[in-house]
Amino acid sequence: IELAERVDAIEKLKASAEAHSAAEQWQKAMDDFNAALELDASLVFAIDGLAVVEKRMTIDSDLAKYLNQPTLMQEDSELALARQAIVAASRVAEASPLLTERMNRLSRLISVARIPIPVTIQSDRRTDVTVYRIGHLGKIDSTGLQLNPGAYTIVGKRAGYRDVQYKLELLAGVPVSPIYISCNEKI
Repeated sequence: IELAERVDAIEKLKASAEAHSAAEQWQKAMDDFNAALELDASLVFAIDGLAVVEKRMTIDSDLAKYLNQPTLMQEDSELALARQAIVAASRVAEASPLLTERMNRLSRLISVARIPIPVTIQSDRRTDVTVYRIGHLGKIDSTGLQLNPGAYTIVGKRAGYRDVQYKLELLAGVPVSPIYISCNEKI
């Protein structure tokens, strides 16, 4: 009776794991495979299934990282890792519609990651303006820059006044209004 109950529990876990895998619910599938392995550590379907699930979780995590934070690809090293994530995802034997859609979205983001976006920065000619990682602009009235998609910090400094800081997040295809930086609050 114990053996029959154990076999029945294993079959239920196998069916549940397969259903969760098909629905791309990787954590639930992993839990099912691990539960099956607790009942019998030699189950080939659970060992193989666990390996597939772990690989897919890694792929999904890598894709989600860049889809949720495309500004990370501002760095060359992160852009290379995003490309590697696409390559790893493309090697999945049976790509689901969801995985295919994510790969296509990330491919589009990668393709525009180095296309500059025009940005106009304006000031009062008394505030010293710097765009971190780009350079010092000085005391300007207005200037135009071509910046790759990404996150930037623009800082304004003026003697006797509180510094100002502006966080700029540039995304491909999203126009940017002129940015005005001026230190007006006396200290």
